[in-house]
Amino acid sequence: MRTVKVLFAIVLARSLLGSVANAYGQNLVPNPSFENFDTCPLYTAQFYRCDIWENPTSNTPDYFNECWNEGWYDSPDVPINRFGSEPARTGQAYAGLYCQYSGVNGREYISVKLNDTLVAGSRYCVEFFVTLGDSTWGGINYMGAHFSAVPDTMSDYYFNLPFQPQIEDTTVITDTTGWVKISGTFIAQGGETYMTIGVFKPDSMLTYDSIQGDGSVRYTYYFIDDVAVWNCDTATPTYPNFTLFPNPSNGEFYISGNFPEATHLLIYNMLGQKIGESIALPTGHNLFSINLELAQGVYYYEIVSPTEQLTEGKFVILKY
Repeated sequence: MRTVKVLFAIVLARSLLGSVANAYGQNLVPNPSFENFDTCPLYTAQFYRCDIWENPTSNTPDYFNECWNEGWYDSPDVPINRFGSEPARTGQAYAGLYCQYSGVNGREYISVKLNDTLVAGSRYCVEFFVTLGDSTWGGINYMGAHFSAVPDTMSDYYFNLPFQPQIEDTTVITDTTGWVKISGTFIAQGGETYMTIGVFKPDSMLTYDSIQGDGSVRYTYYFIDDVAVWNCDTATPTYPNFTLFPNPSNGEFYISGNFPEATHLLIYNMLGQKIGESIALPTGHNLFSINLELAQGVYYYEIVSPTEQLTEGKFVILKY
């Protein structure tokens, strides 16, 4: 029998939005993944059909949902729509907005009233996820979030809002195939009740990275999903500490951790095809093993509960 050597990566737990609320305290953002709506959108530019969220300017952010089945060209469907192909990070819906028009500081934003007013002197954690539309010209930086005591509403306004966001990411985001996390913390002044998401810098301060060449029409469009705000000072992380490691002598994978009820280990190949799954792992602190016959190559794993992804990572099998 040939020896199997396994190199593996232990990855810090990355949550879906539900686990953020559960692990780090109350999420102050209502309808955080845009799942709730009053009427299914017939076409893009109908963000007003998404419950609770608002459009603060005269431009028209978009609402995308799997419920769409009307057959219009201007499709607001999930995962395939007029701006690209992207499954929702959570559920079946997400928002979308133009973050830059060619040469005119054109912007779209989305805003929401939080479930509670922020407390002066408290530190708040913020995160949301974005991905670049496939049909966009290129990516930009300075995606951010602004918190205010009154709405950032400016009627008959189409340009970058003149506010300094508390959360701002300087990375140029060009990923069109996965969700990129925007995150940060800030100290509340007190009284902040509203949150607005978008790009607040003018075109002259942005950095551009084209993915479609120099095209005559330049614009940047991002999808947005899973928005969370919570009080960092009062929340205590409760993520289980999972470790995945191999037994080189017999090819078994051992998983150590504090498992919620009905937790499973899933193994995928490089094509994203599931090639192995454990039975439900014993609840509580346990050491559990699963035996798989794997060829040489790179593999990915997830540890999941019925409601959330608990952690993920990859490992490499080298046979010699």
